[in-house]
Amino acid sequence: MDGRQTGDASESGGSDAPSGQGSQAGLSMQLVASAVEQLEELMHSVDELKRAAGLSLGRAEELRRMLSDSVRSSAGTLPVPWGEELVGFSTIGPAIDRQVAKTRIEMLTAQPDGARRVETLAEALASVEPRLKAGVKMRTLYQHTARFDEATKAYARAAIDMGAEIRTLDEFFDRLLIFDRKVAFLPMNSDRSGALRITHPALVHFLADSFDRAWDRASDYPFQPSHATEAAAAVMPNMVSAIKKLMVRGYPDAAIARRLGISSRSLQAHIQRIKIGMGASNRLQLGYQLALQDLRNGGGDSDLLSGDDDFPLDLD
Repeated sequence: MDGRQTGDASESGGSDAPSGQGSQAGLSMQLVASAVEQLEELMHSVDELKRAAGLSLGRAEELRRMLSDSVRSSAGTLPVPWGEELVGFSTIGPAIDRQVAKTRIEMLTAQPDGARRVETLAEALASVEPRLKAGVKMRTLYQHTARFDEATKAYARAAIDMGAEIRTLDEFFDRLLIFDRKVAFLPMNSDRSGALRITHPALVHFLADSFDRAWDRASDYPFQPSHATEAAAAVMPNMVSAIKKLMVRGYPDAAIARRLGISSRSLQAHIQRIKIGMGASNRLQLGYQLALQDLRNGGGDSDLLSGDDDFPLDLD
């Protein structure tokens, strides 16, 4: 009796356990399926939101471009918080002329790239002459290579006679115009077909301070008629140092020529003379020797002036 009851109980317990586990498993599967379905719906909603947002952003960008193009095509300018963007030479020139006419105290100009066209110099002189005669101060920075250009020297002599100050540097920042330390003009692209007219006080102050620092490093030069050898003696050591320094820093030849305002052909002639003067058989050896000099000098320039500095005067 007891054995039968025990057996019955065992059989009964054995048959009830699988049934309970199956119910729990079924419920779990239903919960998982429901969660997956909800997740898929949520992901679908997110995708819809992303598509809608992308569409809105695309339309907003298209609208921004349309407005920008409309403003520029109608006026050649695009207002921005710190000033305005000027597009096209026909817009930039008149804007600068208007600013020159408004200047009452000081004009600061940086003109890199070496020699300038005769017509450009004549227009520049005609533009600043009334201001100079009215007592406005003007300081201009050129690159050393401008000392070898007769048209630039003629312009400089005329401007100096009117009270302007002019100095030269081996290399410096891009073109820059600052008026009364309140308004500045900078190129907006490499071909200078666009310009930034900056009126934000902090930005103008920073640019003016950069100009002042470059001015302090620059060399006085009267731009009087002189033989090329005399002009070379005054600026060639700095030119040689600048070439070596930029080579050590890894600048490509095209960038070095542009920064120094000389042609690629002239730069190659200078590098060849540096190589011969230092006894290097190739550019790799020359770079190694220059780097060693730079390290010995702690990154300065004095040691970089060693070698044969009797360079040809081809600075076009």
